Amino acid sequence: MSAGRLRTIGLGSLLLVGCAATPAYRPTPLNGTPASSAVSPSATPRLRPRSATAPTAPASTNVAAADDGRAFGPGVMGRPDHEGFDAVGTVATAITVAMLVPLTFADDLETRENTGDVLQILLPTLALTGTLVEGDREGSVQFTKSFLTSWATTYALKYSVEKWRPSGANTQSFPSGHTMGAFAGASFIQQRYGNRFGIPAYLAAVFTGVSRVDSQNHFMDDVVAGASISMLSTWYWVTPISDTTRIDPVMTEEGGVGIGISVSNETAHTIRDHHHQDPDDFEKRFRFEWSFGAAYQSENVVQSPRGTGDPIDLSEFKDTAETMTTSQLVFEYYPAPRHEFDFRFSPFEVRDTGTLAQPASFAGSTFPANQTLGSSYQYYDSRFWYRYDLLEHSRWTAKLGLALAIVDLNVAITDGTQTAEVGETVVLPALHGHLGYWFTPRLRLFTETDVSSFEGDDLVDGTLMLRYDMSRQWDIGLGYRYVHREIDVDQLTNRLDQSRGLLSIGHSF
Repeated sequence: MSAGRLRTIGLGSLLLVGCAATPAYRPTPLNGTPASSAVSPSATPRLRPRSATAPTAPASTNVAAADDGRAFGPGVMGRPDHEGFDAVGTVATAITVAMLVPLTFADDLETRENTGDVLQILLPTLALTGTLVEGDREGSVQFTKSFLTSWATTYALKYSVEKWRPSGANTQSFPSGHTMGAFAGASFIQQRYGNRFGIPAYLAAVFTGVSRVDSQNHFMDDVVAGASISMLSTWYWVTPISDTTRIDPVMTEEGGVGIGISVSNETAHTIRDHHHQDPDDFEKRFRFEWSFGAAYQSENVVQSPRGTGDPIDLSEFKDTAETMTTSQLVFEYYPAPRHEFDFRFSPFEVRDTGTLAQPASFAGSTFPANQTLGSSYQYYDSRFWYRYDLLEHSRWTAKLGLALAIVDLNVAITDGTQTAEVGETVVLPALHGHLGYWFTPRLRLFTETDVSSFEGDDLVDGTLMLRYDMSRQWDIGLGYRYVHREIDVDQLTNRLDQSRGLLSIGHSF
């Protein structure tokens, strides 16, 4: 599996998460009790008799209905103009794919980079313009707040982290501003108006992120950071347009009974309710987490080929930086009580320079001692889990499960006149364990570990995390992750010891 395909897995997961994160519209039926999105006519509350006092919906559009006792279910509303992925969405997606797929695999790197430059401006522009065309004043306000939050967070990190770009041009690599802009537009379009145009917008945003990696402007973890910042900002500020729509029974001028459809523009009230009060019927099915922090390598020894090449410790190549900032994303799915499926994409890349104390052979090339060499180390870890919760309704949490790690590793060394490069993809099954304790209903400490030893490849990956639930939908965490990994295949061996500090932000939906 190539690094390009691993990039597709990682960034493609953001598209799936973004489309899954739009909450289904669940209008309140006429008796005020929560309703599911599909209610049978027999179970739907009927309109009040003509003699009853019917509430008047402000700024409503009345639709007359005969007083024949017919039921009006919550299914009559939703997002009729935006909700489904219908023929319009299919055509829009097909056009997007037809335009971007040839560019993705084309050799013309400059064209791909220029296209990404355009999309990072075009997508947020389309998002804001769409609110104006729709007359969606509330959407305009929400997009502005979401975009400004993403922009401020991204550039605050850029100028505080000061991570070198892969090209060495400057120290503004983390996070990716282009990816932030593209995902700010795409995530707003999808969250506010649904999948019809949200899916093609996300496809264009993913292309933008890939173009930033291919053009040597960013590492993959920079792109993950930019995309995650925008998606989290959108989920915080933006509500689906149907959340501001309600249905009420009304009396017509002729004395008949009708339904009133009202659209509220009370922006401040809607945002306040959306962010500071959990829905009464909220049930967590999914969770997205983005975490970032400094990473330090205590050992990173590579050898190619196995047995005949010379061991080279890339952790000694640290002329530029001894530590580097990296990030990862996690997506969790809870299909049933006590059962959990998770995915984590954790890319790590470092490029630096250093010298060898003595000549060394790597991938068929011999590099001299006491001469400045350049190194490139690229490690993409895509991890899948199934976990079973052993303890329900307890202060203690204990989970056991299985993990599958797909590791794509690429190493290159150059002295300016010759370059030696080798890459391998390794699949590692692993055992997973989780143990935690709730100090309060909101604060918990837990540790998680993956352990594997399979055909000469070893893995010990442990995390210690303190997490605080700000609400039922939002959490923050502070933690530490340690990774020991040994890969032993014919063309490449690698022994890595790495430590990471983690600051995490999670959103459940």
